[in-house]
Amino acid sequence: MKQKLAYELKKLRGLKKAAITWEKSKFAKDDHEFLKKTTYFKKQIPVRNGDWAGLSDVQLENRITELVDEYAVLEAWADRLYKAWDERVAKAWLDELTQGSEDPSEMAGQREAILPDPPAAVQKQETVVKPGRGGSRLGAGRKSLGKTVKVSIALPDEDWAYIEKEIQNGTYGSLADYFRSLHNGAKGTLT
Repeated sequence: MKQKLAYELKKLRGLKKAAITWEKSKFAKDDHEFLKKTTYFKKQIPVRNGDWAGLSDVQLENRITELVDEYAVLEAWADRLYKAWDERVAKAWLDELTQGSEDPSEMAGQREAILPDPPAAVQKQETVVKPGRGGSRLGAGRKSLGKTVKVSIALPDEDWAYIEKEIQNGTYGSLADYFRSLHNGAKGTLT
């Protein structure tokens, strides 16, 4: 139970960090109701793991579910606020930029270069929280060579022995590498 509680609280504290980011953002500074709800949300998340130790399993599940649901509402609200703020900034920027210009469309393409990116809490990048270290990171891992398709090939045993010998000798890294090189060779003769 302690491990589950620690894991869930770690997840909730990540949501709390996102709420803190919203409070400090330019797009939310004028919406006092949003700021009030965000502050209330933050105060509900305990600082120490022991603060919720007295709750039963059912109470703990209910409390966590309530907070996650409340966060989802705040996240949608923050997204709407950011979009409205982005439109106001873009309109003001284009109005200022195009004063005296006869063709405002020629300047509109530069908007993306000047407007700031949305805060990390508003961007739609899902963060995977896992117990312990590591976890999923955008852009991490081996780059794909292309689409993977499962194929079954029937060859005589001596052909399979030859292929395995080539792989063991280091001529090819794997079966996939062997067949990829055959394909690339055939592709070169077809063109």
